[in-house]
Amino acid sequence: MRDWLLKQHLDMEILHLSLLVTLCMGVHRSSSKILQRQKRWIIDSFTIDESYNGNFPHSLGHVKIEEDIVLFQIHGQGVDKEPRGVLRMTEETGELWLLSPVDHEQYQAFQLTFQAIHKTDRSVHTQLSIIINIVDSNDCAPTFDRENYEISVKESTLQGSELIAVKATDRDLSEKFKKFDLQIVSVIPQPRDVEFYLTQFLDEVGKISFKGCLDHEQADKYTIIVAAKDHGEPQQLSSSCTIVLNIEDENNHLPVITQQKAVVRVKEDQENILLLRVPVTDEDVKDSPSWWAEFHIKEDTDNNFRITTDKKTNEGILYLNKSLDYEKTPVKNITITAKNEAPYYACKVLERSTMGLWKVAFAGDSAGKAPAPTPSRQQVTVIVENVNEAPIFDMSHQSARVMEDTEVGTYLKTFSAKDPDVKNADRIVYKKGKDPAGWVSVDAKTGKVTTTKILDRESSFVNNSLYVATIHAADDGKPPKTATATLSILISDVNDNTPVLVSNIIDLCQSDEHSMARIEASDLDQEPNAGPFNFKLLGDVKDKWSLDGAHASSVNLVKEKAVHSGHYDLELAVADLQGKTAVHSLSVTVCKCSDPTKPNCRIRKSAVSSTGGATVAIILLSLLLIAGLLLLALLFSCKPDKIPLADESYGNLMISNTETQGTDCEVVFDSDPKFTRIQATSQVRTTAANPMYVNGLQSPVSQTESLLNQQKTMQWMNSFDYGETCVEDSTQYSQLRRDRASSHGLMRMQSMGASSNAGMRLQRRASSNTTNWPNRLHFQETMLKKELHKLETQSCKQDEYRPHVYAEEGDSQHNFELDAISIAEVNFDPNLELDYKFKQLASICMPTGNTVYSTQASD
Repeated sequence: MRDWLLKQHLDMEILHLSLLVTLCMGVHRSSSKILQRQKRWIIDSFTIDESYNGNFPHSLGHVKIEEDIVLFQIHGQGVDKEPRGVLRMTEETGELWLLSPVDHEQYQAFQLTFQAIHKTDRSVHTQLSIIINIVDSNDCAPTFDRENYEISVKESTLQGSELIAVKATDRDLSEKFKKFDLQIVSVIPQPRDVEFYLTQFLDEVGKISFKGCLDHEQADKYTIIVAAKDHGEPQQLSSSCTIVLNIEDENNHLPVITQQKAVVRVKEDQENILLLRVPVTDEDVKDSPSWWAEFHIKEDTDNNFRITTDKKTNEGILYLNKSLDYEKTPVKNITITAKNEAPYYACKVLERSTMGLWKVAFAGDSAGKAPAPTPSRQQVTVIVENVNEAPIFDMSHQSARVMEDTEVGTYLKTFSAKDPDVKNADRIVYKKGKDPAGWVSVDAKTGKVTTTKILDRESSFVNNSLYVATIHAADDGKPPKTATATLSILISDVNDNTPVLVSNIIDLCQSDEHSMARIEASDLDQEPNAGPFNFKLLGDVKDKWSLDGAHASSVNLVKEKAVHSGHYDLELAVADLQGKTAVHSLSVTVCKCSDPTKPNCRIRKSAVSSTGGATVAIILLSLLLIAGLLLLALLFSCKPDKIPLADESYGNLMISNTETQGTDCEVVFDSDPKFTRIQATSQVRTTAANPMYVNGLQSPVSQTESLLNQQKTMQWMNSFDYGETCVEDSTQYSQLRRDRASSHGLMRMQSMGASSNAGMRLQRRASSNTTNWPNRLHFQETMLKKELHKLETQSCKQDEYRPHVYAEEGDSQHNFELDAISIAEVNFDPNLELDYKFKQLASICMPTGNTVYSTQASD
């Protein structure tokens, strides 16, 4: 097999060699022909150095030929193809010019076409392909992917760990120009216990690591400059990048409690109170997990204390979680320790070396090579002060079982309590607490509980046969303390209740067939003192009513065909399982129903009742309407005529500015017993303020004031001697007497306490006697003028004039003593013609007595 493969390989080599010889012979023949045509061409090789930085255009060389009959032209890259305008050839001389620099990294060679053209006919004499190579030079410096880097690392990062990797590239294509070296140029600030180094691999990537220990407190940030320099000639090119390395703080400093000992006092009944604040200091960054402190309590076996951290001040806040017992522990000692939320970490450089990593020591939870330092601690002494404590029951809950008909005084349970205070151990008094039905009593000394009433299981105070009462035990401390225990009484049932019907009103539908209704019963007792019940109809119910389908608590009432529509009262005996029987009355109504499945005879009753009520209401409204129309007609027919009053005024004041003799006359009133003077400033006390109605007009004065004014008017009118007065018309006098009589009648009615409406009705009835009101006014005016004339005549005869000093309004001082004026009770006059409504109102409102006070000025 091996020989066969070798033979095949030799055959292929011979074939390739034959093809190459044939091709060379063909090229030789063609070249001979071209040389014969071109005669003797001399073309130099052209190259362009990309590092040339001289003047442009720059001559690259000439194309020489013996004949002078041609012109020279070039076409292709650098001339009329991209990059255009880089090359140019002089047509007459064949000199090639470089017009601008060329970048080898962009173009490594130019493909050109050279032509020789006859000067005469401008025909192409010769055409050749020319390649111009671009010579590479070290013109590109290595560059980094980014000029600036920024990262953050924890200060607990172990030495030798890769922090960051940077990458740089060189665009030069030559192997000797594209290689470069990476190195750390500078580190700011100068590190103390750390050294950064760079490891280069794959010629382009550099990894940065460190030796030693990072410490945030020494430097929270490092600025590292990394440079990349190539191996170019005649000079080396380089570039750099900046790396900002932020050191994140970690818990390399434990919190320190500044106060080592503390003493606090509490009362033994206090709980959930603040005891003290534990101050700490920490050198780590504030408001971080490395700074926040965590506090722990030691020697607190009963969990009486709890401690939290104030996030703002980083202080520990110690609370009393549960009350302490003075009798058990008068003094309590606890220890408080502090550590941070973040795990503790510490790093220390022990030895430095030029090769490899340094020798360092770690401490803390995360390092795992050395334990963390002992945390700071504080000793707290809690002094417990004794206070009066509530008694403690031996059993705070007891149960008793009794029958509900148990006799009064039955023993239930005995409660016993002890006082934890040593001084008051035997001074406990037992009292009854919650006892809603008042069924139990407690012996104050022994705590013995007995019944005070017969217990009823069916009472509303009993829930599921269970009655709950509370017992108190109180000491004699200051203030006294009380403990509470619970007594649950389970009441056993006895058959003391008879069955009752859920409903004794039944509706049945009238039909030719049998119809039935369900009767349900219940019993407050429990089994076996309740159902199933035994139902039985009493009385003559044969062929009329029957019972069927009895169940535990219900039975069907069956109506026979002989029962017609109507109302029926039946008696039903219901007995419980023990034979305790009760007789109940059934109210059964049989009616025609629109829906036999839902009998309801109440709808028919309601419809009949509503129809009868509507009829009665219509009749009453009709009668009231007729009565109202009659009353309205009566009012219009009896309406009095309105007579306008005289508009003359006889009380106008006359202006007088003289004080001569005879002008100011003293008025002396006759002391006739018929005339009684009433002081104008008399005051009347009254408690009634009902308005008065005079001729249909309301007067805003009280009833008592109007009565008193009318009495004054009548007394003044009686003071005149009508016998000595000349009356022109005898009818005036008789009319005046009638008016006085009417006024007396009005006064009597008002003194009886009649209402304003009743007074108005009386006044209307008296209006027929006052139709000659103008005549009465004229008569009074005549009498008044006569009396004034008499007084004037007598006063003007005196010659003396005595000036009188008058006081200003409101200046006079009066200390009047008011005398009680009793007004006798006015009996009701039955002869008055009053309608039935006013009589009833007068009988209700007539006062039992009336007292009026008046003030009269002395002469």
